Amino acid sequence: TGFMSPVAISRSNPSIMYVGSDNLHISTDGGNNFQRPDPVDMTRPIDATYKPAISLAVSPVNANKVYISTSNLSQRNDDALNVTGTPKVLRSTNASNNTSYSFTDISGSLPDRFTTDFAISSFDDDSVYITMGGFGGGHVYLTPDGGTTWLNRSTGLPDVPFNAILIDPVRPNIIYAACDFGVYVSHNKGVNWFDFNTGFWETTQ
Repeated sequence: TGFMSPVAISRSNPSIMYVGSDNLHISTDGGNNFQRPDPVDMTRPIDATYKPAISLAVSPVNANKVYISTSNLSQRNDDALNVTGTPKVLRSTNASNNTSYSFTDISGSLPDRFTTDFAISSFDDDSVYITMGGFGGGHVYLTPDGGTTWLNRSTGLPDVPFNAILIDPVRPNIIYAACDFGVYVSHNKGVNWFDFNTGFWETTQ
């Protein structure tokens, strides 16, 4: 698994719940039971064996539509690293089907860095924002078409890893993104960003 396994509950069907290791763990009864609950059952990796999920999100309107990112690194029992391929961003449109779910690689033109969070539009679940870790290049990207194209939406953001992103539930033009420097807000779908930290407490290391 990643350092923290991502968990997502379907808003449109709360009985469906997903947890990510290097496999997708599926519950259709609100988390009481899961498919692939034990390592001996983990025979259907999301991307590849030893490529754990980092972030996971379910469409607000379609319980079967899932976006997930994977890491190419995992820790072995002897504390060495498994290194497998590159980080990926993937999409499934049949994720709750335990016997036949499949993922499509939609990484496309994204930088070769970890994707740390997803925000899926409630009005169009092909419209998805992501945040990225690492340094150099953009840290917020938007796909308007389910991953066919990616638009860099990082103007005005510092060059540090970003960890979280949220679409305002009332005014979807407004986007919030967070990093170690604090929270930033965009009023125009990520075209421009502004500091949103007035009144927030300072953090210490």
